[in-house]
Amino acid sequence: MLWSLVSIVLSLLALKLFMSVLNKIKISNYKGRYVLVTGCDSGFGYLLTKKLDLLGFNVFAGCLTKAGVENLRSECSEKVTAVQLDVSNDDNINAVAGLVKKKLKSDQGLWAVVNNAGIIGSIGPTSWQTREDYEKTMSVNLYGVIMVTKTFMPLVQKGKGRIINTSSVMGRIAFVSASYCISKYGVEAFSDVLRQEMYGSDVSVHIIEPGFYRTALLDREFIFFF
Repeated sequence: MLWSLVSIVLSLLALKLFMSVLNKIKISNYKGRYVLVTGCDSGFGYLLTKKLDLLGFNVFAGCLTKAGVENLRSECSEKVTAVQLDVSNDDNINAVAGLVKKKLKSDQGLWAVVNNAGIIGSIGPTSWQTREDYEKTMSVNLYGVIMVTKTFMPLVQKGKGRIINTSSVMGRIAFVSASYCISKYGVEAFSDVLRQEMYGSDVSVHIIEPGFYRTALLDREFIFFF
């Protein structure tokens, strides 16, 4: 009993020390840092772009729609470069990569890539879902993350930056939609493998697992009903 109490106290002290050190870590030179964010039409990507702009970061904001691009251009400063980006289209990804390279100086890289774009995909029993239903969801939620990361990794390595992948609590606990859960489990696995590959380098890999938030992800256009 005594040793258990001592262990708890020591754990709490270690946590307090860690948090105090973490709070002292400051990010400086926002104006000289460049971040790529996908899925910026609405929700997390839109809000993150606005926040980074407010802080003074240079942001490449990938939007699926032309309306999303025009919206950010009207609401953000000139430090935000809004572009159309369909993460399920390799040619589109490569075209945006070319634009980013032109914007950066030869010695500059990306401080972060935030893979945020995602869809709910098909809803219904697994016996109802077709190969196409799975492929549509995977092409955005998983393959999009993989291909964007692969394409922009050289710039992240040059910038000694980080990869931030938006997964989900359903990347840990399977619930409701098979295609969505499988895609998010895949994001978790890909991130873990990538983290191992980047171990000892200047690049870090992070996963964000949001719970249930009311975003445009739940709009009917992003859900395939049977």
